[in-house]
Amino acid sequence: LDRYIHIKDPLGYSRWMTKRTVSIAIGLIWILSALVSFLPIQLGLHRSAPPVEEINDTITTTPIPPLDQVEQIPQCSLDLSPEYAVVSSCISFFLPCCVMIGIYSRLFHYAKKHVRSIKAQVRPVTLGSLDGDPSRPKKIAAPYHVSELKA
Repeated sequence: LDRYIHIKDPLGYSRWMTKRTVSIAIGLIWILSALVSFLPIQLGLHRSAPPVEEINDTITTTPIPPLDQVEQIPQCSLDLSPEYAVVSSCISFFLPCCVMIGIYSRLFHYAKKHVRSIKAQVRPVTLGSLDGDPSRPKKIAAPYHVSELKA
């Protein structure tokens, strides 16, 4: 957004981007990021529902050892609910990606517009030929190079 405002309104940029505005924007971004990241986890919304155990009427031939004899292996697993994974991905990746693509396409549009206006104002200087032939004017390029490819 900073680049967008700077390109779209270069003369009004300092009016928009004050220290107070920048501080508030940074604070809001951190607060929003913390809410998106930590709030669903604290509320337990990231966990998938416990699996429903089916009743099995078959006779097992292998005896199940008591729980105190089963060796407990510590595990670190992240079991996310599909809803949380989709919503979290959309909020933290796809939505910002779409916003950035939109802003950068507008920036490209404004940059091309600036290049056209600069090209309209800057014309190459035409002088007499350097080899003394006045019938062949020599073109000297503008003091700086402007191109749409650079933009």
